[in-house]
Amino acid sequence: MAVWSLTKAKMADRIETLYKKYTGGSVITYYERRCIDDAINAALQDVCLDYSVSRWRFLTEEVSATASSGVAYVDLTENIYNVISGTVRITSEDATLSEVSLEWLNGVDPDRSSSGAPSSYVLASSGTAGQIRMLLYPTPDSAYTITFNSELLIDEDEATAFPPWMHACLLDKCKDNALRDLGYGNEAMIFERSYEKRLANAKAANESDGPQSVARVTVSTNRNLQSRAGL
Repeated sequence: MAVWSLTKAKMADRIETLYKKYTGGSVITYYERRCIDDAINAALQDVCLDYSVSRWRFLTEEVSATASSGVAYVDLTENIYNVISGTVRITSEDATLSEVSLEWLNGVDPDRSSSGAPSSYVLASSGTAGQIRMLLYPTPDSAYTITFNSELLIDEDEATAFPPWMHACLLDKCKDNALRDLGYGNEAMIFERSYEKRLANAKAANESDGPQSVARVTVSTNRNLQSRAGL
């Protein structure tokens, strides 16, 4: 039986309760609730990236992007973490695109002067954090619909897609993010340390076949909150 089984709503409720204890208030404002919601969304992706997505199955989905005539790239949506090699294709051309290196592309056509139906692509930075750019070669000579399988970062509605043994770690990260955003940076450090310890323990437990001893985390604050294990 899983010790932790959290939904996004449950995490938000726990953070609101904790925040009220810090502030002494009884009402959460619209702004505060938005901060908490955004902090949870960010934590979902923080944990994905800190732990490494290769350790459990994330959402895999076929998606499409439209390449425009004369434009040598398409920018993918921000929740796409990776494009699965061998799945990129232009159905109308009955063609599968090959993944190549940027060095190869620069050597073959540094000025991107060739045009036609794309046959190759390179994954690169778009210049926007978290967004992948797919460079196409040759440069499209008309509009093409490109389809591919992708690994998607878990979004704000997918907390339950995390393995149950990661939920305690996730909750610590949510609290850390939320308290920082709400102006309680010192208090957030408690949950940051707890998160780092849980993360290290989770990695150790799942990267070794031997028995593991995972320490219980006890959290205390200097603002009249009682010490409690497992927060």
